[in-house]
Amino acid sequence: MGYRSKDNAYVSAKRRGKGRRRKPKTDFKKIWLIALTGAVTIVAGYAVYSHLPFVKVNKAIAAGNRYSENAEYDAAISSYSEAIEIDAGSVKAYSNMASAYLSIDDSESAKKVLYDGWQNTDNEGLLSNYLTVMLNDAVNTMNTGEGNIDTVLGVVSILEQDNTNKEAIEIISAAYDRCFSVYQEDVNSLFRDSSSTSSFAKYTQILDRLLDIYEKSPSGELKEVICKYSIPSSNSFTMNYEDAVSYLSEIDKIERCVGTSDELSSLKACIENAKDVQGVLRISLRSLMLVMWMN
Repeated sequence: MGYRSKDNAYVSAKRRGKGRRRKPKTDFKKIWLIALTGAVTIVAGYAVYSHLPFVKVNKAIAAGNRYSENAEYDAAISSYSEAIEIDAGSVKAYSNMASAYLSIDDSESAKKVLYDGWQNTDNEGLLSNYLTVMLNDAVNTMNTGEGNIDTVLGVVSILEQDNTNKEAIEIISAAYDRCFSVYQEDVNSLFRDSSSTSSFAKYTQILDRLLDIYEKSPSGELKEVICKYSIPSSNSFTMNYEDAVSYLSEIDKIERCVGTSDELSSLKACIENAKDVQGVLRISLRSLMLVMWMN
């Protein structure tokens, strides 16, 4: 029995030995190829990602922001411009670029950037910023005593974009005295000067545009502004006959739209009395007299 037991143990050991497998050798070449392929895929993926438009835009804006923080505004503007070239719908690029222009006191460029941005994106925030810069410019111009009829036209354009802008209405009301004061020494230049700074055509343009705004969004404040602007801030002034007739037509439009006043009715009566007279008219609001210089 002992022998057989030994023999069986031996056979069992042999069988176990036959069942063992040799460990495979590590294929380092294959591992290296897999690793290399993975690395190439990652690098290629990053290269593609870094060239995506929104990534390039964000990089350009970030660069512009760094330049702005260091007061390198020209470089900042260049970076923001690069972002806009890639994506004309980037609100942040327009906004930051306008801020950079304002930092170097270039409000005209800031206004253009904000307006173009609004046109390209329909973003109300850009429009609001544009109107704010416009208002600030008008106020600064009036405060320095340099306001004129063009300043008024600028504020009118703000109301055309936002006819409920109460601040703009307040400023245009104040502009009547401040801007027209430059014509007090020679109020005739307001109506008879053909230069680029003043003319009767610009004066009637103010009235026509204000009337259009009022018809779209009537308000008591705007009505007061129109009535104020319908009569120049002077007791007397001269104008060509053709312009006087045109002025009469303008008064008719004002009366139809917002009503009349005693002063406006008196002015209208003076002009109507001169319809058949050719020459230069001198209108006196104080005495309601009309003196004509014949050609």
